[in-house]
Amino acid sequence: MSKKIAVGEIVSQLFSGNDEQVKKAISVIQENPSLDYILPLMALFFETNEGEFKEELRQILGSIKVKEFEEHLMQALRKPEWKSHRGQIMAFMWNAGGNPVQYVRELVGMAVEGGMETLLECYSIIDTMEGPLLEEQLIESQTFLNHTYQAMPDGHAKQIVAMISNVMAEKEVED
Repeated sequence: MSKKIAVGEIVSQLFSGNDEQVKKAISVIQENPSLDYILPLMALFFETNEGEFKEELRQILGSIKVKEFEEHLMQALRKPEWKSHRGQIMAFMWNAGGNPVQYVRELVGMAVEGGMETLLECYSIIDTMEGPLLEEQLIESQTFLNHTYQAMPDGHAKQIVAMISNVMAEKEVED
């Protein structure tokens, strides 16, 4: 059986509505983590009502340790239909120890657009980011944050924008 067929079967089980099949699929995913499961798990998470199962999905998504998972979480952040979930997606990235250095400018733009939760999650990601940051990304981000800060009314969001800018200024820059 090819990997794609196996992944397709597991994803089908995830969305089967059959509790036993869903549990089996979750078990297989936890035993064999793969980038192929990130977006389906996220879709299921967003469709699930609060409760034990949603918490289990939150734990799985917040502990993703698959090489290059940041790219898949960025794909999720770019989905227009998940725009209202950007703060949660960024929380998954932070909880999983993501280091999305190459996406700093894009993350900052989404954070400013998204409101308090997204700003806070973006701050957490950037604060723990190991870097080094790409010089072009840093300059673009700082310029954007400066313009945004100047245009914002006083308040908590403006303070978080300043915090993001300050923590970025302290990061190592790639030569």
